[in-house]
Amino acid sequence: MFEDIPSAQTRRMNWKRLAAGVVLLLAFLTGGFFFWQYWSPKQARERLAELRTVAQDALEDVHRLIYDLRPSVLDDLGLVAGLRWYAETRLQPSGIRAQVMVTGEEKRLPAEVETALFRIGQEAISNIAWHAQASNVLVGLDFRDGNVALEVEDDGVGFDVAGLTESADQRRGWGILGMRERASLLGGTLQITSEPANGTRVKVTVPLQAGG
Repeated sequence: MFEDIPSAQTRRMNWKRLAAGVVLLLAFLTGGFFFWQYWSPKQARERLAELRTVAQDALEDVHRLIYDLRPSVLDDLGLVAGLRWYAETRLQPSGIRAQVMVTGEEKRLPAEVETALFRIGQEAISNIAWHAQASNVLVGLDFRDGNVALEVEDDGVGFDVAGLTESADQRRGWGILGMRERASLLGGTLQITSEPANGTRVKVTVPLQAGG
């Protein structure tokens, strides 16, 4: 089900690709604006359209690379400690208490599973910091029954999950789509339970290979 854990060499290559993409994008845009003074109005419109297309393509490539990069905190701390660090760092400055609980035997997981769970947890925690007006947050990891499950629950104001797609809050909507996509790519499921004034619970469950 899962690929081998990416080597340090692979991660270095991804970082180099990311840096090269940013450099090329900046160089192209800088060069284009330098020659602006020599263009006629018609040429300027045509060149700007080309610059816009190239910039959009490059930004999409950079976004894909960032999306796939493994956070270094996972290598340094592991999934549980990494989530605890992020929750405390992100929430405590706002006066929100964060607790991390582990059920079952904690273990290292395939790299793509750890990355997906960390990113989903990161998005859920960020949403709490931005929107929830919560006082307490519980982050739970369950390593039993051939699956790994991550839950992030808060006691905040909650929201209408069904109505989110019709609201103006595009950032939260895209964040939920991203979480759902990450879970789906690993054969997992994402459940979001919330309603106004009753907090929010995000749960993602990912199946593991035998012994994985």
